[in-house]
Amino acid sequence: MFAELATPCLLVEASILQRNLARAMALATQAGVVLRPHVKTHKCPDLARRQQEAGATGFTAATVGEAAALLEAGFDDIFLAYPVVDEVRLRELLALMRPRTSPGTSNGNHADEGMENRLAVALDHPDQARFLDEAARRAGLTIPIRLEVDCGHHRCGLPPGPELVALARLIDGLPGLTLEGVFTHAGHAYGATSPEALAAIGRQEGEAVVTAARMLREAGIPVPIVSVGSTPTMTVSPFVSGVTEMRPGNYVFHDAMQVMLKVCTWEDCALTVLATVIGVYPDRLVIDAGSKAIGLDRGAHGLSQLTGYGRFINHPDWVLARLSEEHGVIDLPAGPGDVRPGDQVRFVPNHACAAVNLHPVLNVVEGGRLVAAWPIRARR
Repeated sequence: MFAELATPCLLVEASILQRNLARAMALATQAGVVLRPHVKTHKCPDLARRQQEAGATGFTAATVGEAAALLEAGFDDIFLAYPVVDEVRLRELLALMRPRTSPGTSNGNHADEGMENRLAVALDHPDQARFLDEAARRAGLTIPIRLEVDCGHHRCGLPPGPELVALARLIDGLPGLTLEGVFTHAGHAYGATSPEALAAIGRQEGEAVVTAARMLREAGIPVPIVSVGSTPTMTVSPFVSGVTEMRPGNYVFHDAMQVMLKVCTWEDCALTVLATVIGVYPDRLVIDAGSKAIGLDRGAHGLSQLTGYGRFINHPDWVLARLSEEHGVIDLPAGPGDVRPGDQVRFVPNHACAAVNLHPVLNVVEGGRLVAAWPIRARR
């Protein structure tokens, strides 16, 4: 299959990837919103470049390390959708925000005023705002801020209401910060039990953040950016009137969770894990891909539709039932057939984002050939 690759490793089907990129951009265009994809799924500047070429405007990151990898690769419009509350990450953040050296200068020592990195940060608490404001003023910087709105996920964020308005007023009065918008994430979409329930969550996602923006505007606070972000809801929430931006991440690859939610089909899954069969038995196969290759993810909400830890597209009756650290055990209802030790097999993981974080490279394949190797540069 791919004898030149050491397993376990990740494969990305180039044609499926490109189709997924085009579909997301078409949805953004149809909804009249900006596409700012989340890079936590792939953590790969090479893939981010393809997203940009397909029409993405800026990127979303979950960690300072992801933001740093993008900035080092030349991207300069990033939203860190995660609060910065400790001194270590604060120092890293401020270092990333300082002006870059203009590539047009001859000696490389002069900063160009137009070359600052645009790096917005999330927050949802007054203490976070004061912490960032003090640091920004000391550094001579102004930090763009997005307020996180809780649309029903009940993780981070504030629901639309007086507390959110009060926080926006506080930010509006702090000289080191500038409020550029509100955002939300419908993570609870992964617990949806039907397409109808998923669509309802998508509408709730869009309506919550639009309501928050309206409340702030009524209080005299400008809110230019109204952002939603979730692959399962990206066909619904961006179309709520008043939304200006969508931030899906998983859509580049899709995975077993997305298929179980009926967001896509198996034919839309661009990412697979390549593994080698190391043991053949009457009732099972053992492969070299265990928890260190794909994690033990069954979804944040434990999707009941998921069975095992991955799906073998060409062998739908195989079940990747058990994982050790370096071993995966496939249950075989009909026996091993002609499979032999040393054969390579491919499967779609439950959660693409978690699997990618465990590997150093994305192996891009097309027509059964390896065509590129893209380093995964943001695994922190």
